[in-house]
Amino acid sequence: MVPRAHAQVPSPASSAHQERYNFALRHYTVADGLPTRRVSSLAQDDQGFIWMASPMGLVRYDGYRFINHNSNDGLSDDAVNSVLRDADGMLWIQYEDGEVDIMDPMRCKAMPFAKYFATASADMLRAPIQGMAASAAGTIVFGQAGALVRYRGAVLGFERKAVPCNGPLRPKVVEENDDVWCECAAGFVHTSTEELLYLASEAWAADGSQPTRWEGVAMAPAKGLDRSGMRPSVAPGAYITLLRSGRAMSGWVQPDGTRIVHDRSSNFPQAYLRYNYRMPLTADMWLVDGKVRRMRAGDVPYDAPVLFDLTAVEVDMEQEIGSVLRDRAGNIWIANDHGLFKLTLEEDHFRRYLYQPQLHGSNGIRIRGMTEVAGRLHVNTDVNGYYVLDARSGEVLQRDPNTLYRLGMVPDGRGGLWRAEYGDLVHEGRNGNIDGRVHAHEGASPVWSVLEVRQGAVMMGCEDGLRMAYPPDSARAVVHPDHPELDLAMVWHLGRDQEGSILACTNKGLYRLDEQGMVLQRWWSGADRVKDPLQYIPVSDIRHFQEGPAGVFWLSTGTSGVLQWNREMGSVRTFGHRQGFPAASIHAVYPDDSGILWMPSDNGLVRFDPVTEQVKVFTTLDGIAHNEFNRIAHCRSAAGLFYFGGLNGITVFHPEEVGASSGPSQAPLVLLAVHLQHADSTQPSDRSLEIMDGKPLVMRNTDRFLTVDMALLSYDNPGEIRYAWRMDGIDRTWNFQPEPHLRFTALPYGEHVLRIKALDRNGQWSANEMSIPITMLRPIYLRWWFILACVVAFAAVGYGVFQYRIRQLQKMIRVRDRIALDLHDEVGSNLSSIVLFSTAVGTNADALSPKAARMLERITENSTRAMESMNDIVWSVNSSNDHIEDLVDRMRAYAEPLCEAAEIQLDFTIGKGLLARRLGMEERKSLYLIFKEALNNAVKHAACTDIDVALTMADGRFNLVVADNGKGMAENHLSKENLGGNGLGNMRRRALEVGGALEIKQAPQSGTQILFSVPCQVG
Repeated sequence: MVPRAHAQVPSPASSAHQERYNFALRHYTVADGLPTRRVSSLAQDDQGFIWMASPMGLVRYDGYRFINHNSNDGLSDDAVNSVLRDADGMLWIQYEDGEVDIMDPMRCKAMPFAKYFATASADMLRAPIQGMAASAAGTIVFGQAGALVRYRGAVLGFERKAVPCNGPLRPKVVEENDDVWCECAAGFVHTSTEELLYLASEAWAADGSQPTRWEGVAMAPAKGLDRSGMRPSVAPGAYITLLRSGRAMSGWVQPDGTRIVHDRSSNFPQAYLRYNYRMPLTADMWLVDGKVRRMRAGDVPYDAPVLFDLTAVEVDMEQEIGSVLRDRAGNIWIANDHGLFKLTLEEDHFRRYLYQPQLHGSNGIRIRGMTEVAGRLHVNTDVNGYYVLDARSGEVLQRDPNTLYRLGMVPDGRGGLWRAEYGDLVHEGRNGNIDGRVHAHEGASPVWSVLEVRQGAVMMGCEDGLRMAYPPDSARAVVHPDHPELDLAMVWHLGRDQEGSILACTNKGLYRLDEQGMVLQRWWSGADRVKDPLQYIPVSDIRHFQEGPAGVFWLSTGTSGVLQWNREMGSVRTFGHRQGFPAASIHAVYPDDSGILWMPSDNGLVRFDPVTEQVKVFTTLDGIAHNEFNRIAHCRSAAGLFYFGGLNGITVFHPEEVGASSGPSQAPLVLLAVHLQHADSTQPSDRSLEIMDGKPLVMRNTDRFLTVDMALLSYDNPGEIRYAWRMDGIDRTWNFQPEPHLRFTALPYGEHVLRIKALDRNGQWSANEMSIPITMLRPIYLRWWFILACVVAFAAVGYGVFQYRIRQLQKMIRVRDRIALDLHDEVGSNLSSIVLFSTAVGTNADALSPKAARMLERITENSTRAMESMNDIVWSVNSSNDHIEDLVDRMRAYAEPLCEAAEIQLDFTIGKGLLARRLGMEERKSLYLIFKEALNNAVKHAACTDIDVALTMADGRFNLVVADNGKGMAENHLSKENLGGNGLGNMRRRALEVGGALEIKQAPQSGTQILFSVPCQVG
């Protein structure tokens, strides 16, 4: 819970305009994550983190969590007394024992003072540091052994100035021009005095060991605040209060007027011995201790009017303030012994009617129907009755306290209005008198919406469909609109579009009706997106419609934000959580004169620019009456004022007074942590520093997940911040989420860039956009060089196998050629000898007996056939005859003499391009022998005059066809019993040996056709 208060402060620019402010105070304690409740010092680093000094360490806050750094993280001690930021952005950490560390806040690495400034003078490194203070620009001033030391960054280094102080010298305030206010404590414990000394900035460069001048700045009732920067002289003995942007001192001016002295003796009232804080918030508002006061020149701080009392909200604010910091977003941070406090101050552009401040955040008067008529705001409530208010001031002019459940309300266009009293509908004339009533039967449902139709009839939208009545005094009648779902629908809003058609917004879709309430058209989520695109909208619960130019409608929904709907085109675009809307339930859409849309929701008031798509959500922190608005509690006056009712009264504003935010957010977006979880590790690997140094994040396919934590350092309520991210090359649009945490389990291989930005509560994008380059490495087996190596290896293996096969084939060919040569030379020569000898003997056959002569003749025939068979085998084995051209020559050489002797016409047909190709030995041999057998059969048995031989190649098969025009063969010649006698059986066996097929076709008296087909690869 964040307490807040409202105050009105007259603007100095215009007495007619009244500025109102909202104050909010948030208290952070141990329950919120602080390691201890005591906070003694505050600083903000260059990234925007808030750092706190505490007895248990140095604490960093990012708006989400407190992270404590102590001696376990490299600090010299746990008891941190103060923390300051220098001009280089480093943090100076002073411990309770006086030791100082210097920390790099980006890397959270600390180093002792003497080690960090090892090149400084030895005296400076040895002398203890007594106290430190810093300017807003980062000038560090500390006391050390009777002198002040100023450090203005690594370039300008240290400057030392002796100071006439016999005790500890503690700087209190370093102003923007490096003027220093310091405290000198001198004397014994019980009689010591505290002198407040001032060192002008020019004194650092003056010659000599003493400052050129000491001065005091006073605030007295008669003098007022020194606004000019001049330091007026102060009458000796006057009591003054030093008023600076930090710890102030109260005391008495010494007689010589040079110093302000604090004397702890009993001579001065104890009330004067306190340390106070003053900080300007606006031109005339100051934080004075635990109160926000309005102060102008001449005002005494403790007499100035109180606008916001922090101590009344948080009793722990009554403790002495330890430190005050204004961050770059404008938040005021206050630290004391009871924790950390955040004070926010924002101009209040809203007014609240029927609002009960004591019920802030709780239910008060719950508003329903509203309308403005002639400067009067008529208001229906759930159970608090009926109100008539002055539309501009909110003053209650009239009230009916009857606790009827009152809902819908609508003007009649004639200076009167219709308003619901549960199921009844009452007409109020221009003079405010009731002059008509629509009566409801017992148990009738309440009326949510009203619309006057033809001839004075009134259409009513109820919780269970439509009703119709014909006033002035009548009873309402149920309308059956020829649509069963509309009979059961809750009708939230009835209105007319620019064409004059009646539109009904219901929880069952959007309907177009005629004047009798009959359904003419329906748009809803159940319509088919493809078949009925002009009837389709993605949501059925439609609360309110607003028609814009060019036929574009804005439909507020109960479940999915707001729809931008082009009725003619059937196109719909949804705006919801992804675009920064705070809730899915939007109750209405109202455009202002500049085209900006204003929408009450279940979690704040939404301002939406349709052109830039900028979203701003207003909450109770901005001054609206309640974060939850009601469904039909909205209207706009003729003067342009908007009235939105909720659970605790009405929020009233003019949109021109609620100026749109311009420019980017001042809050930076920072990277908190990047962790990569490897598969072989139990703890994630921190890659934050690598990313901050601009190095890409490298992921492998074995990594389990990647997490990215970020924060927008606006220190708003985390629920009001939206983070947007996308992965370039993967996401087309931005992804929105409220959580400052991303987790990725897998990414496509390749180079990616993760982009992150943030939307603050004012609808402004962060000033910076983070980008994290990510490389998702391919596994080794998918990398190009590995694939190339595999291809080369496979090619090498294939080439080796190919060469091996070539060598084997060459070896086999050599074996074949050797066999052919041996057969020809050895066996052929012997067979030739036998043939010659038998022939020579045959010339003397007359000397032989008939039996011997016959035997000799058979020897000659057999040896001749053996010689021919051997020649065929030698020809088939010889590799030089593997070309089809050789086969054809062999076939011609055998067939032509045979056919010529038998006076048969022989024709060869060879497929195109076939002669130059090669054929395997087995196929070539079988084909040739089958050809010989087929040719012999045709010549010997067919009694033909023509023989046609064809060699072709088709579908991976080599085909031989031998056809004659003879008489054909008898059926008994083709039977299995006679296959051996005519050689057909041999032909079939040869065909089967090489996986081929043999087919014999013949027609009686028309010849025979022998077809041999063998599968083979012809090379």
